[in-house]
Amino acid sequence: MRRISFDCRSIDLNSIKRTAYKFTDQCAVDLQVGEHEVNCDFDFKNEISDKEFREFSIEFRNDVLDEELRADIAAQTEPVRNLILAYAFSKTGLEDDD
Repeated sequence: MRRISFDCRSIDLNSIKRTAYKFTDQCAVDLQVGEHEVNCDFDFKNEISDKEFREFSIEFRNDVLDEELRADIAAQTEPVRNLILAYAFSKTGLEDDD
């Protein structure tokens, strides 16, 4: 098994889980959550070299960062999205104007 660790004070566990799910075609991921660290143990379907794991590690870490930033943007833009949705649904004509 190979391992990648993340500091859970700066990376959300859900971002790691979403990323792990993306790679289920290549491996299984076991997560161990500690007080300040999340360890990801990878069990690959096919044996990989150290060089291939390094490349995989870079891709996995970049995807975790991408998920983290997507979550941040979603949280920051939630009020605007809700306002747009409320306005859009207010014009549907589904309610009676009694």
